[in-house]
Amino acid sequence: TEWTTSRFDAELTRWLNVQLAPCITIHGVLVDVYGEGVLIMGESGIGKSEAALELIKRGHRLVTDDVVEIRKVSDETLIGASPEITKHFIELRGIGIIDVKALFGVESILDTANIDMVIKLEEWDRSREYDRLGIEDNYTEFLRK
Repeated sequence: TEWTTSRFDAELTRWLNVQLAPCITIHGVLVDVYGEGVLIMGESGIGKSEAALELIKRGHRLVTDDVVEIRKVSDETLIGASPEITKHFIELRGIGIIDVKALFGVESILDTANIDMVIKLEEWDRSREYDRLGIEDNYTEFLRK
């Protein structure tokens, strides 16, 4: 390599920290919205992929659909990525599998994103009280973060 020893060592350490970080796989969609990683979760068929597609059509970027690999790279950072087999693809019920990169261009996809926010979609329940103002913060824990 043409890199200095210190630069190579730093890059190798950074790469190993990501590759060897604790990892879990969950069901959901990860999109980058204005530079913030938004993880959309919910039951199958609730509309996660449709919501992601609408965001992509508005210029935001897809990281992964259906399967999200989450790595804890530090005490404060979770990174989400797509398994190779589903990278750049999104599945829409009744339509099929769409190659987002081919349809919307290279600017519409990302390989990884920090997970900054979790949105949980659910069926509307008339008998339940919903917090429409968002006064209370709710947290979701992954890998003890």
